Amino acid sequence: MWFKLFADDPAGGYPQKSLEDARREAERLWALKSAGKDPRLEHERALEAERERVRREAEEAAELARQQLTVRQLFKRWKEADLAHVVIDGEKRRGRKDGGALVELQFEKHVLPSIGERQAVGIRRADLMEVLDKIKQAGLNRTANTILSHLRQMFTFAIVRELVERDPTAGISKRRDAGGRDAERERTLSDEEIKALAAAMPAARLPKHTQLAVWIMLSTICRVGELMQAQWGDLDLEDGVWNIPGRTTKNGRDHLVHLSPFAVAQFSELLELKEHKDFVFPGRGGEACLDQKTVNKQLRDRQMQPSGRAPMKGRSKQVGALALPGGTWTPHDLRRTGATLMSRLGISTEIIHLCQNHTLQDQLARIYIRDGRLAERRGAFDALGRKLEELIEVRQTGQVLEFRVA
Repeated sequence: MWFKLFADDPAGGYPQKSLEDARREAERLWALKSAGKDPRLEHERALEAERERVRREAEEAAELARQQLTVRQLFKRWKEADLAHVVIDGEKRRGRKDGGALVELQFEKHVLPSIGERQAVGIRRADLMEVLDKIKQAGLNRTANTILSHLRQMFTFAIVRELVERDPTAGISKRRDAGGRDAERERTLSDEEIKALAAAMPAARLPKHTQLAVWIMLSTICRVGELMQAQWGDLDLEDGVWNIPGRTTKNGRDHLVHLSPFAVAQFSELLELKEHKDFVFPGRGGEACLDQKTVNKQLRDRQMQPSGRAPMKGRSKQVGALALPGGTWTPHDLRRTGATLMSRLGISTEIIHLCQNHTLQDQLARIYIRDGRLAERRGAFDALGRKLEELIEVRQTGQVLEFRVA
């Protein structure tokens, strides 16, 4: 029966091992054999014992790391794994377009200052309720709901990976314990308000780009973020089409918008103002596209109620210039208003959803109906454009449409 000496020793050969070393090892093996033990079996047992020791130490280290994992560290892992924007072959696969930047901003403001350095395994429901109660006390009910939703997602992520053993959000009700039921926004502009908006525009002293953006959002029922990221290469004003790429849409799918003559006229005016070779709405300094928050702020400032005090620095002096009888309105309300006008014009709900690039609920329709009803969508956008021209009495002068309130 032959045995290899120093089988597991990296320095087991000559000259690292001497003849005397070899003799001692051989004597050890003979002693085992003489005692009725199989040296090979004893060798395997020693290896198994070493493997078990290494495994046990790894488990102990993992458990220690789990016990010491803070909420801040857990959030970082969740953000990197689930919120990171991952795109493969130009198609959005998962994550969020901002890579979780907005969620991180909310956590840094409302969650991490209180429990960020606490061990995640030790977080209790009471700890989270303390966080949510502070948010509610500040009057931010909707934020409380959003934070609860994000906390629930994060701890679900942790449970699946065995980073925590229980979900501390279990039993916390959004409706009862957080901000309550989210009110579904239903604001739309009436016909008279659209006329009033056109009449108020000149005195509001909005930047020209923002004025045109208002009418484009109304006539194409696009999202403000999609419009702010529009590039000249996506537009064909001669054929009247705008291809919104999936990288900017909410559902990650390309969306083709037919541009009515009304919408083409707005883009034509922007073309005359062209300040960037790529972006239709360039940001400050021309480095990137305009932030949609800038548009939101410009419109919101002009709907504030006059306070009698001097405007804050960086705020418009045209306070209330765009206030309408139906209350404050947002860019997304323009999208809802355009869809509502389509419905009043007899456009089917299905076609309106396609015009808005909503994902069809019918799975079979998503799979097998691929033509997108382009002809019907074109008719819907043209009808909407004609309605807007009618409301604010548009007349064409060259390549530009001039508005006169009816």
